[in-house]
Amino acid sequence: ADVQAILGSLFGAPVVFAYPVLFYFALTRRNRSFTSEQQITTMKKKIQTSMNWKHTIIGVVFLLVCTPLFCILGTTGAIASIIQNIGNSPLPFSCQK
Repeated sequence: ADVQAILGSLFGAPVVFAYPVLFYFALTRRNRSFTSEQQITTMKKKIQTSMNWKHTIIGVVFLLVCTPLFCILGTTGAIASIIQNIGNSPLPFSCQK
């Protein structure tokens, strides 16, 4: 369970906070590269082709604040749990009843 906790803390925050923002940035950047007006009007119906400043600020906050913060806090909690469990567990190969 401790290994699962540390893996979840290390990989959970980027999956939840960073990947969606990076995909959104990449998608809007790719849509700006269209040259044909017909392609642009077709894509505008589906998604927007550029981000406004609010979306940019929210994305940067998620990338630079939330992702490292929750990754560090989760990893710290998982390591503290491992240290606590090591102190409560008996030595390996010891016979205790």
